[in-house]
Amino acid sequence: MSDQPLGIFDSGVGGLTVTREIVKVLPGENIIYFGDTLHRPYGSKSLKNIRYYTEYIARYLLEERGCKALIIACNIASIAGQKTVENKYSRPIMGPVEAGVREAMKMTRNNRVGVVATSGTAESGVYQKLMSSMNGQVQVFAKGAPCFVSFVENGVFTGKAVQAAAEKYLGSFKGTEIDTLILGCTHFPYLQEVIQKVVGPDINLIFPGLTMALDLKATLSQKGLLRESTKAGDREFLVSDLKSLFPGFIKYGEKFLGMGSLFFKEESIY
Repeated sequence: MSDQPLGIFDSGVGGLTVTREIVKVLPGENIIYFGDTLHRPYGSKSLKNIRYYTEYIARYLLEERGCKALIIACNIASIAGQKTVENKYSRPIMGPVEAGVREAMKMTRNNRVGVVATSGTAESGVYQKLMSSMNGQVQVFAKGAPCFVSFVENGVFTGKAVQAAAEKYLGSFKGTEIDTLILGCTHFPYLQEVIQKVVGPDINLIFPGLTMALDLKATLSQKGLLRESTKAGDREFLVSDLKSLFPGFIKYGEKFLGMGSLFFKEESIY
């Protein structure tokens, strides 16, 4: 079973930031990435619909493709459907929320933490509840930034429009005295340069991708599922709607991700 692939999915191409970290930590693993571009963005949809998409994609990756583990890269998909998927399958299932919270709790010095995410994730209260359960002294300030996803999906990572949106969304953190900011969406690391510039150099930016990759390695090792290979694993990139994948992202995404050429294939699983 160790040669079976890892399944990674996101609402679009944002989850490739998580994939990048997994490739670095586990270069020998075979990977199937699935971006649900047909239904993006998830952040504006109901939790019921997102749960349906999550269960459907999990079934495809775990049952039809035989993946040995599932990484739900999308924050809102993890919030909506991870528990349901975990209850159905015995294979390792992983999401970004807990990893991001643990990392933020390590980094904060004053127990004042910000979360910037899609509107659905920011309004869910999941980050607030989880951090409060870990540390009752922590104060959490969450803000939705829906336009960020559209910028990334279109391959727009910098420029005046991105700068203006960042100042609009992140301006609400001024006066909160946060020292740590969780990037609560897989798309947002693409905009890290602009976000850091707006919030200032003293704010720790937290992206859970590396923590997830390290957790995944530990879990696979514990369960005897690590693929022992000196060669790079196979990587397959799938999307549910190829027409929704903008050339601008592929052009700039390849350089940002540093994973070589990104060749996407349409897979109609619905």
